[in-house]
Amino acid sequence: MQTILEAKNLLKNFPLNRGIFRRKKAQIHAVRSVSFKVKKGEIFGVVGESGCGKSTLARMLVGLTEPTNGEVLLENNKLDKSQKARLPKVIQYVFQDPISSLNPRKTIRQVMSVPLTHLQKLSENDQEKQIKKLFKAVNLQEEFLDRYPHEFSGGQAQRIGIARALAANPRILVLDEPVSALDVSVQAQVLNLLSSLKKDFGLTYVFISHDLAVVETVSDRVAVMYFGEIMEIGPAQEIFTRPKHPYTKLLAESAPKIGTTLQLNEKSNTELPDPIHPPNGCAFFPRCNNSTAKCLEVNPKLRMHENNVFIACHNPIE
Repeated sequence: MQTILEAKNLLKNFPLNRGIFRRKKAQIHAVRSVSFKVKKGEIFGVVGESGCGKSTLARMLVGLTEPTNGEVLLENNKLDKSQKARLPKVIQYVFQDPISSLNPRKTIRQVMSVPLTHLQKLSENDQEKQIKKLFKAVNLQEEFLDRYPHEFSGGQAQRIGIARALAANPRILVLDEPVSALDVSVQAQVLNLLSSLKKDFGLTYVFISHDLAVVETVSDRVAVMYFGEIMEIGPAQEIFTRPKHPYTKLLAESAPKIGTTLQLNEKSNTELPDPIHPPNGCAFFPRCNNSTAKCLEVNPKLRMHENNVFIACHNPIE
């Protein structure tokens, strides 16, 4: 299957000014050398705890954040300044909070017209036809077009955000926690909508979430992130039924289930490493029951394990 999106050694550090008298500025290490490939037509899930770098990674993929190092390839073309003009026609971002991503001073019709005017170069008549077509695709009524963002529920606003992204006629959607702010019943509706839109528009998804149940349900392949790095990556069924990395297992065991007692290992509540001074070895070392002296000294790299699963671990679960 053709690779449509590739991240190669993506790294992102944010400067942290810790005082006017400090000559050397500290840095927050948000994403630390992340690499993966996304195949055309698949749903690639990215899962991990809050603060693991998922959203920073998402913003780098769509060009909203410049990587400190590494590169993004779209359809084998490197994402750089020369590609910025065509970028929105290939990849679009769907925000976690849809209402805040919509201009509160513009009607939904005006919001929808922006990509159709500047990217698709459509006439006003053709814009109107396309807007109605997209609203029908996301199951929204046409009378909503003359309302303002604050007049909609979270589920309706997310449908509008998806429709706006589709207006650019992209081939890839990066969905950053697209249902986390919605009620459970509305989550199901939006997930079903995304499934049908993927088929109708021939889309590829990068689906980012901290919710394991959602990622497991929708994804073909999954990358598990921790402290800015990918710990495990592979087919969703393998990742969730037979986790090889201790962190993936910890995530699965930490997910609350009705009627069962939460089982955590004795190190599960250990504090995360300092993002300003990341450890030399494995970042998961303080929380891992499989750790050895080597884990403290050498940071493991992603390597093929079995069944198309890659792990970054010296002592995987057998």
